[in-house]
Amino acid sequence: MAQELEIRLSRPPASVELFAGPGQAPPAPGQAPIDAAAEAQKEIEAERGRLAAAATALEQAAGQFAELQEQFIRTAEAQVVELALEVARKVLTQEVQAGRYEIDPIVREALSRVGPRVEVVVHLNGVDLERCGLVAQQAETTGPGSIRFLADPKIPPGGCLLQTAQGVVESSIDEHLDRVAEALGGEQ
Repeated sequence: MAQELEIRLSRPPASVELFAGPGQAPPAPGQAPIDAAAEAQKEIEAERGRLAAAATALEQAAGQFAELQEQFIRTAEAQVVELALEVARKVLTQEVQAGRYEIDPIVREALSRVGPRVEVVVHLNGVDLERCGLVAQQAETTGPGSIRFLADPKIPPGGCLLQTAQGVVESSIDEHLDRVAEALGGEQ
C-alpha cells in the first residue's frame, strides 16, 4: 500500500534518484538509476507470461477431462447395455422354465424369415410341439410351401429351428438377445 511522504528541503535538490522499492539497494556509483516504469512493465510482462502458461495448462486439463468423460460415458453405456441384456436373459429364461410363453408367435416370426413356397421342417422341443397350434393348422403335405413339424430334443423350450433347402433359421432367446445387443452396439 502506498504511503505519502512529505519532505521539506532547505534548498532545491541537485538531482533525484528513484529506487525500485523498500529493501532494495541504491544503484552502484556509475550505474543508471532504476527506471520504475520499465521495471513495472517487466513485471506486467512476466505476469502475462505466467497467466498465459496457466491458461494453456487449464485448456489442456479441460481437454483431458473431456476425453476422460467421453470414455467414461462410453464404458458406462456399454455396461448398462450388458446389464440390461443379462437381466432380460434371466427373466426370459425364468418365463420359459415356468412355461409362461406362447410358441406360435415364435414359430411365425421364424417362418417370416423364409420365403413362400419353400419346404420347411420346423424343429421344436417336444413340449413346445404339443403346445404349438400351428401343427394342427398345417397339413403335412409335400411340395412347394409345405411345412413339417418335428420334435427335436436338442431344441430348448421357447426356441425353434427351421430347416430349408437354402439353409437354417434359428429362433432362440440367445439369438434374439444377440440381435438386440448388436442393434444397441453391445457385445454378447
